[in-house]
Amino acid sequence: LVGGTPLEAGRSRRRADAYDKGGIKESIKNGEAGFIVPAGNEDMFIENIISLLRDPAQAESRGKSARKHVQEVFSDARAREGLMAAWQDAATANSMI
Repeated sequence: LVGGTPLEAGRSRRRADAYDKGGIKESIKNGEAGFIVPAGNEDMFIENIISLLRDPAQAESRGKSARKHVQEVFSDARAREGLMAAWQDAATANSMI
């Protein structure tokens, strides 16, 4: 399961920062579109956010990277391609039975 909040942030040209839990790491390009921090490392999480508050240009750049990542990896077209490939694989497997 992919984390939805980072995807929404990326679509809005906003970076996302999160702990490394669940599907979050799939939806954030760590270091480019936001930060993924080891679960429970609050000091690192806070420092990453403060660094971007001090450097708005870097925050904006990460937001642009986040949008590009979401468009490339989680686009509707890519989802359709994946679904069609899964259907074709299932149909092929079923015809072999």
